[in-house]
Amino acid sequence: MKAKSPWEASNGDQDEEGDEFSTDTQHTMSWPEVEEFMKNYEQKLEKFFRLEEEEVIKKLRERRMIRLGMGLQRYMGPFPMDTEATGSSSNLKLDFNNRFPETIYTLTNIEDINHDPLQIIVADANNVDARPLLTNNLRSPKVELLVFEGDFDSNDGNWSNQEFECKMVKPRPGKRPLLVGETTAYLSDGSVAFPKVFFTDNSSWDKIGKFRIGARVVPGSYEGPRIKEAFTEPFRVKDRRGRAYEKHNPPALCDDVWRLEKIGNKFRSNLASHNIKTVQDFLKLLFIDEPKLRSIVGRRISDQTWATITNHAKKCVTGNELYLHRGDQLNVVVVNSVCQVEKIIVPDGRVFTPNELSSKQDRDLVKHLAREAYENWDRMEEYHEPPPNADIPLQPTDAEMAQGAMDSSLFDFGQDCYFPFPSPFGGPMDPLP
Repeated sequence: MKAKSPWEASNGDQDEEGDEFSTDTQHTMSWPEVEEFMKNYEQKLEKFFRLEEEEVIKKLRERRMIRLGMGLQRYMGPFPMDTEATGSSSNLKLDFNNRFPETIYTLTNIEDINHDPLQIIVADANNVDARPLLTNNLRSPKVELLVFEGDFDSNDGNWSNQEFECKMVKPRPGKRPLLVGETTAYLSDGSVAFPKVFFTDNSSWDKIGKFRIGARVVPGSYEGPRIKEAFTEPFRVKDRRGRAYEKHNPPALCDDVWRLEKIGNKFRSNLASHNIKTVQDFLKLLFIDEPKLRSIVGRRISDQTWATITNHAKKCVTGNELYLHRGDQLNVVVVNSVCQVEKIIVPDGRVFTPNELSSKQDRDLVKHLAREAYENWDRMEEYHEPPPNADIPLQPTDAEMAQGAMDSSLFDFGQDCYFPFPSPFGGPMDPLP
């Protein structure tokens, strides 16, 4: 008897064991029934794939609409949001935290008038003091800086998309982008700083020779009510190579005198010939003898030019330093760093300000003391304010008192001479008998 192969043996065993199942299957699954089963199974598969297809198509449509919306938002700007849906009003706006300087130089970090990095905050248009914190949004808004023409009217914020795009300044052919560096950043707790941003080109070729920087939320980076754009005031951008020759505004005491407006090489030479080399030198003579100073600058200088020079010089911050000068009659005059009289101290210790001098004779004496202080500037003593209720440390020394007692001419005023300072009773003292 031929032995069965393992396969045959296996099949035989299965046939014997599954004979009953095979018979039942053949009995229950006749051909019409198989066709019906396949038909039902096909319908189920068709329904399953149809549902899956609808879900996939729905997701694709949503994704496509999101991309389409983002594209439109980039082109048209932020969409107006439904305030009821967002739960907040649309009166939010970006705002520059500090004022902008009137002049900026190329390839130099842009700073505000306080020399701090450019900072932008989110503010309520109806309440400038309130600064809402955007912490409830899924993503913090991303802010970008753009360059606009200086004559762009940004007061109402109701410009059209075409006007908004047209007013953006494009770089000149062959030039780098106007604004480079870290020009985008994310808001954090309602504020964002831009520490490294600078211009690559000057603004002389613009229509009015000025630019504006605008800040807006990058389209698609934020979900919520619209945040209005912010704009700086118009400013000039100059080449950094001219910074070494710029006029300082305001000038400093130690600045060379040519830093003042309208002071060129000729006026500078005239002033230098009289040892007037700094703004402080200029101001000291201006307050002591303005006609003399004007003749030194130029005899034919116009009133308008002179007013421009002096007004610019008077913007200088003089500081808090005070100096004292002792006069011949033991009177002391206290002046500031540009020789303006701050106070007068008489021998008995009383202190007066220039505004308290009522008689012309007193004012003339103070002018004389101030001129002496100017002429003896190198020998001036530094003055410090005494503490409250303390004796004024400006009384003459014992030697000075002895010298004054021996010199009777110091007190020989004559019959018609008045004491040069107000009396304790509010007016000039009576003539001496």
